Order: sequence, then C-alpha cells, then structure tokens
Amino acid sequence: MMDAMRHTTLVLLAALLAAGCRGAQPRGASADAPPAGAASTPLEDYRRILAVLREQQQQNDLLRERYGRCQEEIADLYARLAIEQKLRREAELLLQSCKADAAAAETARDNAAKLQAVLDQAQAELAAAREELKNRREELMRIVLDQQQWNKYVLEKLKVPD
Repeated sequence: MMDAMRHTTLVLLAALLAAGCRGAQPRGASADAPPAGAASTPLEDYRRILAVLREQQQQNDLLRERYGRCQEEIADLYARLAIEQKLRREAELLLQSCKADAAAAETARDNAAKLQAVLDQAQAELAAAREELKNRREELMRIVLDQQQWNKYVLEKLKVPD
C-alpha cells in the first residue's frame, strides 16, 4: 500500500515536472501562486510541487493511521473469534456430555423399570405361592381331622365293652 502511494506521488511529481505546471494549479496551491495564464518560474513550480507533495504526505500519514487502526480492529476481531470458537467448542463438549448423561440416565431408568417389573412379577408369584401353601395347609388340616375322626371311630369299635 505504501509502495502504491509513493508510486502515485512520484507519477504526479513527474507529470507536473513534465508538463511544466503550465495552466494547471494543484489543489494545495498557495495563495501567492501566479494566475493560471501567467508564466511560472522554476521556483514557483517547485513550491507548487512541494505543496502537492506535502498534501500527499499528509494523506499518506492519515492512511497509515487508518491502516494501523484497521489492523488493531482486525486483531481484536480475531481475538473475539478465537474466544467465540473456544466457547462454541466448550458448549459442544458440554452438550455431548449432557447427551451421554441423559443416555446413561435413560439406561438406568430402563434398568430400574425392568427390575421393578421383575420384582412385581416375583411378588405376584410369591403371593400365589402363599395362597397355594395356605390352601394345602387347610387341605392337610382337613385330612388330619378326618384321620383323627377315623382313628377315634376305629378305637371305639375296637374297644371291648366292659
């Protein structure tokens, strides 16, 4: 960019020197410059060219300052971009971790549900077994009572009358 400015300045200076600055008055010409139609001396030409050169240098200085500010802004933007990318990566990792935790929790809930179903089934089977046991005890008690009554009947029949 600086080379282009220098090149422009040198081209402008060469053009002014080649044209002899006759009939043209640069933007930064001083008030004591001769009118457009009057013949100019080499000193006046030098002063005009020097004024143009100074104006060009001021513009170059302004452009350098602007370039420096732009570089600072770019550096700030890159720093912000790096921070945002870091935060995005951390958020993605956290999201993946949460998904893994959710999957683990879902698996744990599934396992708990399966265990609860097995427990419910075992309790139902235990209740059925208890009911079966109760029924068999009652049947056994009836058999024992019937046997006792039978034994009593047989003993009475076997008993000799006195």
